[in-house]
Amino acid sequence: MPQETDASAFISVLSVLWLYWIVSGWIEYFQGLARGQGASQEQQSLAYSASEMAPSAGAAACLNLDAFASASLQREAAAAIDDLLARVLPLYETIVTAFDAGDRATLRILVEPYVYRTFSEAIAARAGDCELETVFSRLEPPEIVDVALEAMRLQVSLRLVGEAFRLSRDAAGQVREKSPRPRRTVDAWTFARDLSSRDSAWYLAATGVAG
Repeated sequence: MPQETDASAFISVLSVLWLYWIVSGWIEYFQGLARGQGASQEQQSLAYSASEMAPSAGAAACLNLDAFASASLQREAAAAIDDLLARVLPLYETIVTAFDAGDRATLRILVEPYVYRTFSEAIAARAGDCELETVFSRLEPPEIVDVALEAMRLQVSLRLVGEAFRLSRDAAGQVREKSPRPRRTVDAWTFARDLSSRDSAWYLAATGVAG
């Protein structure tokens, strides 16, 4: 009898251990599934957050396009300024000479309408006086004072220094002054150009007297 009791007890212990092993295995399996699902959800959340923070391909393309357009416009403006500096002294001389001579036709082409009206009124105010003939004796290299780029309109303000003879003649065409002296002028003029067209020309947009 004691031997049969010991055998039954041993079998019972083995059964309990076997059942514990099976239950533990299932518990570990379900815990592993839970951990895998949590990691997947976390990765999806991180990916979603990253997609919210990072710009889309279209937005990046727009930013690159804006940067390219801005750089291209700056290069075009720099080339236009170089072009102005190469032309400005003859242009300045032509405008001053046309104003002194009362040449409205030339001024209409080279200056902005507002500036033209101002010049035209000044010419009309001196209509009773003799017209002047201007002969430049010296022009200093122009000095850039300011540059402004708004949309496609480029404005460049320059300090222009020169010396010129302003000769007044009588009805017979004779110079009234026996020994004319050159007059020094210091002007601050602003020239403008439309960069949207390669065929656009520089024109005088504003005038002033520089120190």
